[in-house]
Amino acid sequence: MESKMFRLKRIKSQIRRLVPVLFLLVGLLCLVLWKTNNSYISSVRMYVLDKVAPVVDVLATPSRWFDSLSEKVKNAVFVYKRNEALEKENEYLRQWRSVAIQLGAEQQEMKELLQYVNYPKALSRTARIVMDQGGLLARGVIALAGQTDGIEVGAIALTSKGLFARVINVSPHMSQLMPMTDYLSRVPVWVGKDRIEALMIGNNSNHPKLIMIENPSAIQSGDIVVTSGYLGVYPSGLSVGLVGDIVDDDIQVDLFETGEKLNFVRLFDFGEKGVLIQNECACQEQ
Repeated sequence: MESKMFRLKRIKSQIRRLVPVLFLLVGLLCLVLWKTNNSYISSVRMYVLDKVAPVVDVLATPSRWFDSLSEKVKNAVFVYKRNEALEKENEYLRQWRSVAIQLGAEQQEMKELLQYVNYPKALSRTARIVMDQGGLLARGVIALAGQTDGIEVGAIALTSKGLFARVINVSPHMSQLMPMTDYLSRVPVWVGKDRIEALMIGNNSNHPKLIMIENPSAIQSGDIVVTSGYLGVYPSGLSVGLVGDIVDDDIQVDLFETGEKLNFVRLFDFGEKGVLIQNECACQEQ
């Protein structure tokens, strides 16, 4: 009995070893037959494919459905994430819209305060400038535009930064400018939001000083300085600079436009024909 059991186990063991070999041989045989160009083999192959194809199609249906569902889920996730990103972007844009509205209101307020070029019937000409080394002014400037271009004494030289100079002499083709930095320059100004009256005088540096101040203790560094229009020499509201260092009663102004590396200016005639300050008059008479 034991010998029979031993033989059966040995036979099963041998069969287990032979099964992979048999499967390999059957597979090779099928492959050879599949690649054979024999007409009978080809007919059998086509018959088998014809019968198996519907079954394969049915078996593949769940796989196709799962792939379709997976693609839809991926698209839904992408759309969800994209919507989140767009919502954040919209919130960001709404914040900037609020900032833009605020800046627009501030810009309009500043335009109303400074009145940079919005004076009626203001004649304007763009002119190249050159330094006047031989003139009476310490830092004289010549603009290559004159009477033939409609420029008259009293015209204002502006840049994109603000007030730069004024015309004190004019010839047919050139104009002599007095920058605010010149020691002969005198500009009536308002300081700060309270419009404290003062007179800004040049000192041949980029930091003119304020004198004849209505209320010196109320002035602080950083206060804006604009022309007051007093005596009709300059139109009111032209941007000049900011209050700089304050040492005791010595208050300096940091000009917006110092004239350094400046090649062109815009000459405006606002029709201001007011009283010229004494030093400027003396300069023109000389």
